[in-house]
Amino acid sequence: TGLFGPDSKEPNGKSRGYLMLDYHWQSSMGDFKFDINDFPNVKETFKMINETGLKLVLTVNPYVSTESENFAYGVNQGLFVKERNSTADRVPALTWIKDVSSAGLLDITSNHTVAWIKNQLKALKALDPDNVLFYLDTGNTFHMPTYYEFSESLDNPDMYRDYFVKHCMSEVSVIGVSGASSKRPKAPAFIFLSPLESTWE
Repeated sequence: TGLFGPDSKEPNGKSRGYLMLDYHWQSSMGDFKFDINDFPNVKETFKMINETGLKLVLTVNPYVSTESENFAYGVNQGLFVKERNSTADRVPALTWIKDVSSAGLLDITSNHTVAWIKNQLKALKALDPDNVLFYLDTGNTFHMPTYYEFSESLDNPDMYRDYFVKHCMSEVSVIGVSGASSKRPKAPAFIFLSPLESTWE
């Protein structure tokens, strides 16, 4: 989680900012719904945050953990990037990101997948339309599966981030994105660059 701002002044003089939750607001990455164990009353959570003058920022990713309840559905519906040269029809190309050791990458070149993503975001936005924003964490190129195949070929593997950001921004308010992207929200939104390892050698 993180706290940043201020964005504007409230009538009572209180500074308004943002409360950002990393992807752990879900039980598993790719659930696209609040973990009921950590957030048993989501409406009350929003009410409490709003009373502080903050807006909630939810981190979403184009990855779905194999432990997510959406993973089996995604395989069945062909929502994921497929394993290249696989003889099976819907074998997803698995990868990893952060502390998620096994995940499918959503195929953002597929209209079917894009429609599914937008429906998930629309449902989250409906929880509090005026006060929920999104941070898009797309990872880096090395989080791509080793052997992958999108529905439509990409000239550059980094383009999948542009597609994901573009489609999300067409549905919800985005306050920040990870990594450089040609599609990014306007100021005062931020771009987060992944830290690089440094050494004296």
